[in-house]
Amino acid sequence: MSMTDRVKVLVDILKHELSLEDDRVVVYNQEFKAPDSGMYIVIGFSSSKLLASNTKFNTDSGQEEHTIKTYANHWIEFTSKDSEAMDRMAEVIAALTSIYSVQKQEENGINIFRNSQVNDLSFIEAPTALYRYRFNIVVVGTDTIIKDVEYFTNFDKTEVLT
Repeated sequence: MSMTDRVKVLVDILKHELSLEDDRVVVYNQEFKAPDSGMYIVIGFSSSKLLASNTKFNTDSGQEEHTIKTYANHWIEFTSKDSEAMDRMAEVIAALTSIYSVQKQEENGINIFRNSQVNDLSFIEAPTALYRYRFNIVVVGTDTIIKDVEYFTNFDKTEVLT
């Protein structure tokens, strides 16, 4: 499962648990235009750490299999022009530990952990104040990359020069 697919699982969990429309939970994009009303959530990526890497040759398929386990740091930011973001803070946090979330994590072979406090990033923007909060999470997942390789019997014959 790719990093993008893992973020899509996060989007799905938050949309489902908070009963939000598709355009209210998005992946960070500089071209995102914030809605004029209601709460919206933006998910971003900050860093990744390699936990384990393994490569083996599958003799049955003749393919090379790379298995990579990563620890990816993401942030979840929820914002509104009214107090909705502040009022629903507990819901956003609870969404990641809900039964639906656990089922999606198991279904997709990932683990989601909250690893920080909720930070208040509220500030005045134009004529109004934004209620903006952010917290960090960790998503642990495994990627498997399979590719064809030339097996040693498929190489060109060698010639020994003396």
